Amino acid sequence: LPELMGIADKYAEGEEKRKQETEKYILHISEVLEELKQAQEEYFDDYAAELKLLSLEIAEKVIAQKLSEEPSSLFPLIRSAVKSIREVNWIKVEISDKFKEVAADFEKSLSELKPEQSVEVELRRDANPGTCVVHTSEGVTIATVKTQLENIREYFMRYKDSEDDEAEARSDETAKKSEA
Repeated sequence: LPELMGIADKYAEGEEKRKQETEKYILHISEVLEELKQAQEEYFDDYAAELKLLSLEIAEKVIAQKLSEEPSSLFPLIRSAVKSIREVNWIKVEISDKFKEVAADFEKSLSELKPEQSVEVELRRDANPGTCVVHTSEGVTIATVKTQLENIREYFMRYKDSEDDEAEARSDETAKKSEA
């Protein structure tokens, strides 16, 4: 019987030692998984920001192609810019001279949209195809395709900076948890 007790004690010691080692490995695996999760979040944050900027570059090229194939595709942009204008005596819209063939249609349609105002479409020789500059008695609105894409790009960059701050805060939080 004492021999069995000795064996039982050694068995219990071995069992306890194995339990402690298992807990140590589980803790280590949990820490590694947390590090991987953090690395994955950082990767996705970086990738998402790059993807947004890439999508803007692609959109710019697609829009330029569309404008060269179909000049009337600029009309919704012009219409939107003019539609928002209120209580002015006159409106002059500058577009690229590459749109000579649709300028008269633009002017007619804008005059119908704003019958109470004098509306004129003027062609500019030096303007890019996506140009849309709206002059009124109150001021100037630059609504070119390029300007609007730059505004979106600027928004993305500002948004990216705030996301970077959040990601950094998450990283700090994770580091504090790991230290604890």
